[in-house]
Amino acid sequence: GGIAAFRFMQRAQHIGKVIIQIPSAIAPPHTDDAQRHEATPADRQTDGCYVITGGLGGLGLLVADWLVDEGAKHIVLLSRRGKPPPSIETSAIWQKLTAPVPHRKTNVQVHCMPCDVSDRQACADLLDKLRAKLPSHPV
Repeated sequence: GGIAAFRFMQRAQHIGKVIIQIPSAIAPPHTDDAQRHEATPADRQTDGCYVITGGLGGLGLLVADWLVDEGAKHIVLLSRRGKPPPSIETSAIWQKLTAPVPHRKTNVQVHCMPCDVSDRQACADLLDKLRAKLPSHPV
């Protein structure tokens, strides 16, 4: 990790640069750090469905973009209305996430759904809808 890299640099035994590799956030858990750092893109849990509450806000869209960079293929953006406002639809990040298949760089599918996450029953209903809509992609 980062601490070990800084300690290595303190000893001044390196020549040139020290490279720190940040492990994937969607890689499956491993039993030790060595296995976690050796996880390849093929090891990542890209077939899952990632649900982001507040997904149509600025932070939610940044998280969605980051998940796409990590290899996620199915992302559900939740908001109370369930559809992006015009200001979001014209943003560069929205264009990147929802570009038509020939123009986008990944095979991500972004789904916008309405849900009040403070309502337990609404959340349960949403999960049922997701299981029906994306049966082969665990939430």
